[in-house]
Amino acid sequence: MADWTGLRRVRATLAHTMPDRVPVFFSAVPEVQAAIEAVTGLSIGEFEATVLDVDYLPSYSSYTGPLKQYEDGSHDTFLGVREREQAYASGVYQETVSCPLAMAASIREIEAYPFPEADRFDHPGAVSRMVRMPDKAFVNGYHGIMYYAWQLRGMERFLEDLVIEPDLADALIRKIGDFILEHERRLLEAADRMHADNLVCVNYSDDFGTQNGLLISPDQFRRYFRDPIRRVCDLAHAKGRKVELHSCGAVASLVGDFLEVGVDVLNPVQTGAAGMDAALLKKRYGRQLVFSGGLDIQGCLGKGTADEVERETHRLLDILGESGGYIFGPTHNIQADTPIGNIFRMYAACFEHFGQSSKELRSLEKECAG
Repeated sequence: MADWTGLRRVRATLAHTMPDRVPVFFSAVPEVQAAIEAVTGLSIGEFEATVLDVDYLPSYSSYTGPLKQYEDGSHDTFLGVREREQAYASGVYQETVSCPLAMAASIREIEAYPFPEADRFDHPGAVSRMVRMPDKAFVNGYHGIMYYAWQLRGMERFLEDLVIEPDLADALIRKIGDFILEHERRLLEAADRMHADNLVCVNYSDDFGTQNGLLISPDQFRRYFRDPIRRVCDLAHAKGRKVELHSCGAVASLVGDFLEVGVDVLNPVQTGAAGMDAALLKKRYGRQLVFSGGLDIQGCLGKGTADEVERETHRLLDILGESGGYIFGPTHNIQADTPIGNIFRMYAACFEHFGQSSKELRSLEKECAG
């Protein structure tokens, strides 16, 4: 049997065939990464490579332009949105301080707002990481129209625009969509120029769901977001790549629309949200759609016992992993209040499910318990 590299596993999965085991990814907040480094004595990159043998990795195109810093510690993002660190009980997040288009009242104001030039992003740097790791599969992108619209306009105001100011909403969506499309075009050109065939997916990220339902109606998705997302899918497919759509929340009623516009992979399959039943999603869409994620960080992984984590891992692998089409991982960045031993157990259970060794992970879990 030929060796199964991460790239080969992911390619088989994207083709809806079964590799030797399902591919895995890892995603965690900095506090969790630091805790893992303290337990293992490894950098998080070394941990991913040597202990987890992660198959599917992100590579980000960093912004290289100037970013304004303020005396209170806040700063501007590349979109000119002012943010600051906000500490919570178990971690730190970046939160928006001000939305620069909150008071815009005309299409002209929106169209005049300066967006960063596409060549301000270090696409060659992102692709270089892929070239250095030819046996791993990579995904790049992580831009979303609604997410950026919330930052620029304010979440409440933008959601109101969709109903009472459709012309303003159209103008902002068009401007953001053009920016994202050009960003992805430059990325894909760099990947082709540098022969990074292991860039397998372009990621589009927008949270269309809440814990219990949709943030917008299916009709609003079709009216405002379907065509811009289709443009991203068409571009990626023309370059021989797949499209991964990230949407948290209860989005089961939009999955058919995601497929219709050309989405190939759904992440993170938030199984703790209403209607996101793994078995039902696999039955309805498993022949067309690859699923990525699935292990609930809010409940099972974050608050359950290690044995509960193991049982849920096996359940997801049996359901979503049947006949391929599944990339195993958490339903979002693993949060800072998660027992570190649970993280080691989830990946150990995954590898053992396919008859592979997990001695090091089991040993690390015992060290956490001791």
